[in-house]
Amino acid sequence: MPRQGRLSLREHDRHIPGHKGPTATPTAAVGFALFTSVMRVQFAVAEPHTRQGYGVQDDHRIVCEAVGMDPRWYQIAGSGQNSLLRTIPP
Repeated sequence: MPRQGRLSLREHDRHIPGHKGPTATPTAAVGFALFTSVMRVQFAVAEPHTRQGYGVQDDHRIVCEAVGMDPRWYQIAGSGQNSLLRTIPP
């Protein structure tokens, strides 16, 4: 994880799952491993554009905020069904 991500986690006293339990100073490997269960698919074949997502948990949102990424990029309305594209990735 970028240095600013680790600093943000420590400053806000937040922890994410690590290889040996909760950690406020995760490595890049821990950050990537955390997101292996997350899927986001965007369909842009015809209007309206749609997207689907699955697997986003609070820990994922914490990491997004820590590295300065808008966590709404992974937010899917309803129960994982298609929704209109409303956000643009950073």
